[in-house]
Amino acid sequence: MQSSLTCSRSLQIGQFLAFLATYQLLVLNLHAQSCGGEIDQIYRLDAVVGVDELGHAVSCAGDVNGDGFDDLIAGAPYSSPGGMTLAGSAFVYSGPTGALLYSYDGSTTQAFFGISVSGVGDVNTDGFDDFIVGESQNSNGGSAFVYSGMTGALLYRFDGQSVGDSFGWSVSGAGDVNGDGVPDLIVGARYADSLGAFSDAGSAYVFSGATGNRLYRIDGQNNNASLGWSVSDAGDVNADGFADFAVGAPNAVVPMGGAFPRPGSVFVHSGANGSLLYRLDGEDNGDDFGIAVSGLEDISNDGFDDLVIGAYRADPNGLTYAGSAYLYSGATGVRLQRFDGDNAYDYFGGSVSGAGDVNGDGFGDFLVGADHADPGGASGAGSVFLYSGAAGYLLARLDGELAGDELGASVSGAGNTDGDGIEDIVVGATGVGGGAVYLYASFAPFLHTDAYSISAVTGGRVNYFMDFPDSEGGVPYVLLGSLTGTGPWSVGGGCIPLTFDAFTQRMASTPPPIFRHSAGTLGAGGTALAWMDVPPNWLSGYVGVRLWFAAVAYVSSIGLHYTSVAVPLDIAP
Repeated sequence: MQSSLTCSRSLQIGQFLAFLATYQLLVLNLHAQSCGGEIDQIYRLDAVVGVDELGHAVSCAGDVNGDGFDDLIAGAPYSSPGGMTLAGSAFVYSGPTGALLYSYDGSTTQAFFGISVSGVGDVNTDGFDDFIVGESQNSNGGSAFVYSGMTGALLYRFDGQSVGDSFGWSVSGAGDVNGDGVPDLIVGARYADSLGAFSDAGSAYVFSGATGNRLYRIDGQNNNASLGWSVSDAGDVNADGFADFAVGAPNAVVPMGGAFPRPGSVFVHSGANGSLLYRLDGEDNGDDFGIAVSGLEDISNDGFDDLVIGAYRADPNGLTYAGSAYLYSGATGVRLQRFDGDNAYDYFGGSVSGAGDVNGDGFGDFLVGADHADPGGASGAGSVFLYSGAAGYLLARLDGELAGDELGASVSGAGNTDGDGIEDIVVGATGVGGGAVYLYASFAPFLHTDAYSISAVTGGRVNYFMDFPDSEGGVPYVLLGSLTGTGPWSVGGGCIPLTFDAFTQRMASTPPPIFRHSAGTLGAGGTALAWMDVPPNWLSGYVGVRLWFAAVAYVSSIGLHYTSVAVPLDIAP
């Protein structure tokens, strides 16, 4: 590999190196929630007396009250309202304020009302978004209830076919699958018998939002497949103008060389006719692939919506139940990327969701929960990972505060609750007292790029746009890089999401000649532009390497003010 990025020269040490010398470089294992970019916790909603496991399920409810802002819905299925043991509850909150708009309780003991919740769009065409709540264990084999956002009144009730079906275990809006202009619904029944053929194979049902009529029933194909454990709108993956849908079966059998392991599967079906478009299978027996599934906005930039799937009992790198999450192309079913839990028993991938465009780069982002993660040694505090849809890199990590919080038990995009045009996120933490729901908003990465890869053969220009808070106008900045990762490392009471190496040292002192304005003073609005002009073949020795860049705003006498997220640049042939 050529040394064009890392060779040392006897040049004057710059202002930022003097800053590093003042504060001394410390390499620490820090939590990424405190390193790079900024996201605001807007509020925390706590369970009241009698409510238990609030946040077991969370979702954007859409704009249910017509104030122009998205609202939230959360389930608390282990609540005992009015003394009815485990009847369950669900709550709808104002997105802007967190004020309670509606509350609902299960009708019988051990009904587990609120085991699943989802916004569904405006099914009764009154101009207000509506929502659905699952109740998986009542005497009807489970039920799902659709409510009016405008009035809170019940619009539809759907019931399971047989006692023990666990109908309502999962619910979701399905998009407009039949092309009538009204959004439709999907409900999972994880223990339904497959038309008498397979015991507990599981089923999923699609209902018309306009009429409540059943449109499709999808059945599991082996005993105990648990099809319907998860369900989701998949967007229009086959470009026929109709919304499609995805169903998870985490115990599905996948024949492999004469053996019949149960890695789990996800089935993607046509909304137009219910037919199977393709099947996605887990990697290893017992992974529980499909325990969670969500449609995503088009992250692969091919004009088709994509998918994220959780496998929370996967053993990546030999780490038992560390868990994994997978990105798939909606158009082809090809796997795009895999993400793994950091430690054994994290259960990473137990919850997944599209998040909308959180960082404002024009691509939808996504969330993965690991509610048994132990951040900072806090056992079971839980973590939530927010990833860029554009390039699959980590934007932010949110960690539970105390052992047993189980942050990440549920995750969802929250829509736009504050009207700033940036998508927000909502997260459940079932172990915080009787459970809690957190709303996060206004994510600011502080650094954007117009390219995540560059050809070593042809070269070209890559821009780095810095946008720190307005208060940082006139503050020094530096664009740093790393050849070896995202650290993080600590400087001057803050941290930078890069692994310190020779390239970092070079960028901090005298950057390679391909860089322009990689250090300077932020403009009046806290902004700056740096770029690299790469001649043809200049990076030929780095093909296959991923570089990382992060920007820093600092004051030598005070310390780090702000650090950006780390953004990648892949060197292609």
